[in-house]
Amino acid sequence: MNESAQTILISKPNDWAGIIKAQQQLIRTGQYVRIGRLDVLCFEYTANSNPKMKVLGQQRNAQGRPAWPGIHLDWLNQGPEVALTEAGVLLPSYPFPLPPPSPDPTWIYSEATPSPKLVPQLITDRAMRIKGTNFLIIQPVVELNWVLETAQPGHARREKHLVGPDFDGLHMAFIYDPDAQTGHLVGGRVL
Repeated sequence: MNESAQTILISKPNDWAGIIKAQQQLIRTGQYVRIGRLDVLCFEYTANSNPKMKVLGQQRNAQGRPAWPGIHLDWLNQGPEVALTEAGVLLPSYPFPLPPPSPDPTWIYSEATPSPKLVPQLITDRAMRIKGTNFLIIQPVVELNWVLETAQPGHARREKHLVGPDFDGLHMAFIYDPDAQTGHLVGGRVL
C-alpha cells in the first residue's frame, strides 16, 4: 500500500458499508443481468465528454483508442464483468482485477520512440484511504465505459455513459478493497 495515499473521512460511512453489503447480497442471490465488461472509469471529464477539449479527443494511443487525459483507469478490454440490477445498480464481478499497464497517453510517434512505453495504473496513485479502513476511494466517477456483450462472438459494442448524482445528491464513487480484491461503484446514477 502506498503510504502517501491520503486519508479522508466519509460523512456517512455506515451508508457506504450498507450499500456494499446490499450489492454483495444482490450478487449472491443472482438478482442482476450481465451486460459486459467494464472498460474505463473516468474521475474527471475527458476530451471525449468535454467539448472544450475536442482537440485532445482526437488524439489516439497505439491501439487506436482515445488518449484519455485526466484521471482515469483503463482496463484495455480486460476489465471485470459488470451486471445491472432492475434498480439500475451497476455490479462489478469479483475478484476485481487491477488495471494493466497502459500505453503512455502523452506518447507521440517519432523515429526515436516508435512505440509508447507502458505506464502503471496504480489505484493508490489516484485514491484516498477511507479513515479507519483499508478501503481506497476515488470520487467522483463522472464517466463509465463498458463493452457490451453481443450475440456475435468477436463483435463487441462500446458504450460511454456520463454519471451524475443520484436522487439523494450523492455522486458515484469507486471504492476498492485491496484485501478482498473487490471494487464497488457506489452512489450516483448513469445518465
